[in-house]
Amino acid sequence: MEGKGHFTPPAPPFCPQGQLYTVVAGDTLFLIAKRFGVSLEALIAANPQIPDPDLIFPGQVICVPFMPMPPVPHCPGATYIVVQGDTLFQIAQRFGVTLEALLAVNPQITNPDLIFPGQVICLPVTAQPDCPTGLTYMVVPGDTLFSIAQRLGVSVEALLRLNPQITDPNLIQPGQLICVPVPCPVVSPIEEPVSPPIPVPPAPHPPFPCPPWEERPYPCPDGPPVVSPSPCPPREKERYPSVPGTPMPNPYYPGSFVYAEPPIRWEECPYRRRRRRRVFRRRRLF
Repeated sequence: MEGKGHFTPPAPPFCPQGQLYTVVAGDTLFLIAKRFGVSLEALIAANPQIPDPDLIFPGQVICVPFMPMPPVPHCPGATYIVVQGDTLFQIAQRFGVTLEALLAVNPQITNPDLIFPGQVICLPVTAQPDCPTGLTYMVVPGDTLFSIAQRLGVSVEALLRLNPQITDPNLIQPGQLICVPVPCPVVSPIEEPVSPPIPVPPAPHPPFPCPPWEERPYPCPDGPPVVSPSPCPPREKERYPSVPGTPMPNPYYPGSFVYAEPPIRWEECPYRRRRRRRVFRRRRLF
């Protein structure tokens, strides 16, 4: 006690052989011992920090010793390992037996309402499934009917047909015995060896027919004929015509020559050259 009206809970005790438990409102050491299936003397001995066993407070941490497991009984039939949440009534219903028959093969259980996870109990002989195949399997933690069927190479429907005691396929418990069908061997057909196909050479193509030969007077040219352009005709000199009324060049000199008009116009000749026109200018004498 520190101060007025305040309680400081002591430090958690050292609990190597048990588990820690936090006291809640309404708890007593007797109720805690009964809840965990230990004796009151063992609970008091595991908590020497409690001076008055009749005075505990909510929030106080106490040590609950582990109850020693009862010895494994000698079972004429199968055994079952209790898991968290199991009761004898649920186990009897699961295996299709009565609670009295289950207690009769487990004389070590003095209190039917008190069993512990990990405890081994006996199952009556009638609880074992009648297997025509003679093969049984004991369920282990983590097993499902689907995983068992996959592991044994059978279908879930075949497992359920041989185990009518399983009313819920999604609910099986560790330690439960189920009947396992014998899987039928699958005979695979023998495949005859197939010889590889013999390669067949491709058939030769027939020769193309030659076109009929025609006699020609001249061999065929290699290309179209090339037409060379005709050169420009030379200009012919002739005297200026003395046709009356025809204008004469100025100045006119007797005996001068003039080029006559060629048969091809000068603008159309491909080899024409531009002639420079000489321009004569008169000098001004002033």
